[in-house]
Amino acid sequence: MGQDRGMVLDALRALPPTPMLILAFLCPALEASTMLGVIFPGEIAILVAGAAAQVGTLSLWAVIPISVAEAVIGDAVGFGVGRRYGERLLKRLPDRLVKPDAVRATNELLRARSLC
Repeated sequence: MGQDRGMVLDALRALPPTPMLILAFLCPALEASTMLGVIFPGEIAILVAGAAAQVGTLSLWAVIPISVAEAVIGDAVGFGVGRRYGERLLKRLPDRLVKPDAVRATNELLRARSLC
């Protein structure tokens, strides 16, 4: 087990910092706005960036603002996409994935709270 951990840490140390920060920003931002998270959860990129900061490949003070920025931007874009195209996108999905009753109940809740 210790040998495996050493291999992972060595691999993290070998990663180039700039592409890692770009991926730490893009993966979570795209997760929220394009449904990339179904295939690749964006949190994994943040965890890798945090681990790289632990071993000295990245600065923690670079990872923190990148992580916050991607979360805010990704959520805002995802909200905008959902607000503008959400209903059309939901109608294209099969009923076994998205239950019409659940969609109606959610829409009623959002309207009651003046969110849509």
